[in-house]
Amino acid sequence: ILDHFETDTVINIKRLAQIAPILNISALAREAGINVQTLQAKIKRQTPLSGNETKKLIVALKKFHLSTAA
Repeated sequence: ILDHFETDTVINIKRLAQIAPILNISALAREAGINVQTLQAKIKRQTPLSGNETKKLIVALKKFHLSTAA
C-alpha cells in the first residue's frame, strides 16, 4: 500500500467515502481506469483498495492537480 510519504496524497477507501459527496466518483473511476461499479461497491462496503487501485486513483487525482489530506 502506498502512503502519504511516497505519494504526497492520502487516499484510501475511508477517505474516498468522506469526499464522495463533493467528488464525482464515477468520473474519477473512469479517469483512473477502474470499473465504476467496483469502486462504488468498495466505498459502500468499506472494502480496502488494492495497491494498484490506490496508485491509479492517485495518478488520476494528480492529473488534475488534486490531492487529499487526512
